[in-house]
Amino acid sequence: MTGLTRWREAAAVLSLALALGSGGCGDTSAGSADKATDLYEAGVLRLYMALSGVSMEAPPWEWEADVSEPLEFFEAALDEDPDHCGALLGSSVARIIEVVTDPELRVFLRYLSGDREGEPAEALFWYLRMPVPGGAFPRRESPAAELVLSQLQEHLENESIPSLEVADERLRLFEELGCEVDFAVVVPSVTPGDFEVYRFDIDVTDALFVHCALDALEASLHTVCAYNIDRDEGQSLEELVEDDPDFLVLRDGGHLPSTYSELRALADRLSEAAASLGGETDPQDDDVITESEGLISLEDILGQDPLGEIERLSAILEGAVTEGLSVNPSSLAPGDPAAPDIEVMVDVEELLTDPLHDIRLYFPPHTWPTPDSMAITLPIAMPDPTLDGITPTMTDGDWEVVIPWLLSRALR
Repeated sequence: MTGLTRWREAAAVLSLALALGSGGCGDTSAGSADKATDLYEAGVLRLYMALSGVSMEAPPWEWEADVSEPLEFFEAALDEDPDHCGALLGSSVARIIEVVTDPELRVFLRYLSGDREGEPAEALFWYLRMPVPGGAFPRRESPAAELVLSQLQEHLENESIPSLEVADERLRLFEELGCEVDFAVVVPSVTPGDFEVYRFDIDVTDALFVHCALDALEASLHTVCAYNIDRDEGQSLEELVEDDPDFLVLRDGGHLPSTYSELRALADRLSEAAASLGGETDPQDDDVITESEGLISLEDILGQDPLGEIERLSAILEGAVTEGLSVNPSSLAPGDPAAPDIEVMVDVEELLTDPLHDIRLYFPPHTWPTPDSMAITLPIAMPDPTLDGITPTMTDGDWEVVIPWLLSRALR
């Protein structure tokens, strides 16, 4: 059971949450627990119906689905039994699906995914192969060309991020309770009219890996909300930079500190997920995420030592957010012959926990040969080449190499 067949079943498990068995914990009365299970099972059926027509080959943000009704059933089940394992999982999965299938987010999520080729199961691990940011993103690749970012930002703040925070808490409780949900996937048989049933279980290891993807998504959405970067129709670049009172100004909401918290959580959870999987002693053929068997084989995605690779990536991320990140434009943009070969040290913790309020205050002296072209005055004399400690080793001479390249990309 490999390739597309395995992915269809993995998608059914992780994206549709077709769990047939569940359990509650704690002091909930038997009557409430039974009612919670009934509501949960009704939610599973409605989730299946809501997503039965989507293409499993497409990434979730391309699905056309409304999961609001099953989510209501999962939430009602949790009202009866707050520790109901199946409902905790169902609520988390439904909320994530509701966010990523939002048409208002589709353009951004397409960009974030980088349109990578490969098995769709890799969508759970997109954050391990992050898009390469070549400084400023070219306009033709940016989602800003297709949507008004302030509208997206408000939607994320009011709808998407709060819902994902609830999903985050639901998964955390699932993990704390040591939940394990047995389930079955029914798929058409090679014999017309027949069906085959595959039984699996979702355990804490699976929840941790899904939680990692959720942490990465939350970090990304908080980053999108951090700065005002709208450009009004007909507004020249000169007007935008020199006269717009809000452009490149930090928005309220503490989004970049939240990005920092999510990245720290992601680094820790990656390590925890690898340790959890490495410590499993039960047969892996009925598990969802495994090293080499089950529905999703990490060896297929990350190579022959997937747990070692995950630990390595966790350490890199942990080091980046706590000790800083060395960025070389020539390695970030290998196809760009103009990319300078220079190491730029970025204090990620400083960048995210004490962000610049108005980025324009740190621009070097410049002129405007035309309303849409900026010319940097040479030699470059930055107001603060360290950007208030974010790039602590940079000098005016270093920026004289980097800034022309950044401008060439930003103004394409």
